[in-house]
Amino acid sequence: MPQLWLCPIRTDEPVTIGADRMTVEADSPEWMTFRQSLHAVHPRLLPLFKADLLLADDEDGREACGGREEDAAVSLAAGGEIVLDERHDMPLSHCAEAFLDRLLTPQEALSLWASAAQPPQGVWSELLLAWWGRGLSPILLAQR
Repeated sequence: MPQLWLCPIRTDEPVTIGADRMTVEADSPEWMTFRQSLHAVHPRLLPLFKADLLLADDEDGREACGGREEDAAVSLAAGGEIVLDERHDMPLSHCAEAFLDRLLTPQEALSLWASAAQPPQGVWSELLLAWWGRGLSPILLAQR
């Protein structure tokens, strides 16, 4: 089973994954209930993407997604922010660009949350609300 990472996207030019990302237990009943309640509010409230597909395997990122060797993939377990751009030899794949382009804005997410009849509960609720409140876009990354 892949490891799941709850990650804030801090900036979109260049795409920067925040250092305050955290792992979640994908098969825990609490997490599954939380994810279902988020999905009931809006399917894109916390979108999931495969971390192996973040980086392009060619120079311009147009040929394929996620073709890099495992040792050249994004290491979410490493500390610090992760900057995805050519200057850091981590060019974003076109698949990742398309995924990130479809993210809800923090304002849209907060509005959806506020309009929910029963907003999701759990330890992750406070974290998501804090991130959205600071203008960050949370995503869920699955990593082998």
